[in-house]
Amino acid sequence: ATGVSLTATNDAGITATVISLAAAIGASGTAGVGVAIGVSVARNLIGSTPDGGGGPAETQAYVQDSDVTAQAGDLTATATGRQTISAIVLAGTAAVGASGGVGIAAAGSGTWTENKIAAKVGAFVDGDGATGISADAIALSASDNSSIGVITAAVALAFAFGANVGGAIAVGVALAHNEVANEVEAAIRDVAQQIEATDGAITLDATETAGIRSIAAAAAIAVGAGFYAGLAIAGAGAEASNAIYTKVNAYFDASDVKAHTTVSLSATDTSTILAIVAAVSVSVGIGAAGVGVGIGAALAHNTIGNATEADHSSIETLSGGLENGKTVRIASGPDQGDVYRYVGTTLAGSVDLRTQHYADEDLWELVDRASGAQAFSRDSAVEAIGAMTATATATQTIKALTLAGTAVVSAGGVGISLGGAGASTVNEIAAVVGADDDGDGGGDVDVASLALSATDTSTIDTLTAAVAVAFSFGGFGAASVAIAVGLARNTIENDVEAYVARADSSLIAQTGGVSATATEAATI
Repeated sequence: ATGVSLTATNDAGITATVISLAAAIGASGTAGVGVAIGVSVARNLIGSTPDGGGGPAETQAYVQDSDVTAQAGDLTATATGRQTISAIVLAGTAAVGASGGVGIAAAGSGTWTENKIAAKVGAFVDGDGATGISADAIALSASDNSSIGVITAAVALAFAFGANVGGAIAVGVALAHNEVANEVEAAIRDVAQQIEATDGAITLDATETAGIRSIAAAAAIAVGAGFYAGLAIAGAGAEASNAIYTKVNAYFDASDVKAHTTVSLSATDTSTILAIVAAVSVSVGIGAAGVGVGIGAALAHNTIGNATEADHSSIETLSGGLENGKTVRIASGPDQGDVYRYVGTTLAGSVDLRTQHYADEDLWELVDRASGAQAFSRDSAVEAIGAMTATATATQTIKALTLAGTAVVSAGGVGISLGGAGASTVNEIAAVVGADDDGDGGGDVDVASLALSATDTSTIDTLTAAVAVAFSFGGFGAASVAIAVGLARNTIENDVEAYVARADSSLIAQTGGVSATATEAATI
């Protein structure tokens, strides 16, 4: 063949708009009652099913267990994923109760949305035939740009007016759950004969740009007025959880690799969460006895990767067996950082965790997922006239604004106002970033120079605020209580490493040096 070019592209997208509106008016000479309820629900999934099953959406360009000879051309494989979810979920209600006697109004609005993307994007060579693989130059590129953009909001309005008594209650709740869990890889693995670039370079590039942009907001307003008594209760709550789990790998594994010029492995992971969560309530009670109650609560949980500890590491050999329920953390390779729980029958005697098949769902359950970028060569012989580089770069960003507020006013002969607001934010980043040459597969690593570089830039920028105000006015007595609580927890717990290990045969840098650099530049 003069050249071999493989291309795979996925542009799956979902656009959803869900809106519910409800209004009610009750008017009467003796009792006027108005009740309005609105609920909006949206569930958007790419790469999974509603019951949590199914596999990720796959976009792959690859050569598997085949001989390839491109006598006067290149071998290229390019896989591109662009999965998107865009959702607007709104609910609004308004209720009015008016009467010459008793007026009652109740309004409730609720929204719930779940958005998930799970994708596997790969450009790879997986095994060869009897004669191996050769081309002028070899380039494998896998890239993904997954994004979720969601707005969910709930608004409830209640107004009650009575010549004697007016009572109003308004409740608004908005909930959002968003997740991106992708794997992107450019790889050469299990090539036993040889894969050779006869006139150029071997380049593997894996890139992920994942983003979640989420707004969850709730508002409630209640007004109750009556000559004898006016009661108003307003409650607003908003909660959002946003999570990104992306693994990006560019690597050689158990292969014999040769390049006429250079060898380059590059893995780049850019994960971004932009989240706004807000809840506001207003209540006004007016009457001989005026009572106002307001509650506002906003909760946010933003996660990029997990850093869960495990009972064992996958490089251990257990002399006392393996019990059901024990957990194992993967120590190296494309799945480094993942944690599995053993769900099979308890094993007695010696158990080598390096030989376990963690993908076997009958025996192992994935309980926590890693995130990050790795560029590495494992158990592979590499020969190149030029330089060999392995570069892993991760940039994780969380920007979060979480606000809760309530304002309460009461007036009359006796005025009582109670207001409470609470805002809580949890932001967590845990990434695995590595560049390494781990094992030579019984051959040599013979290159002009070897440069390993792992760099992480993690950023958490957050503002959490809670405001509660209460005003009461009474001719005979007045009481006001306002409480506001704001909580925030921000954690960055990354593994950044660059190293050479298990060079059992030889590591030769013909004209340059060997360098390994690991850089962490995290900020909160």
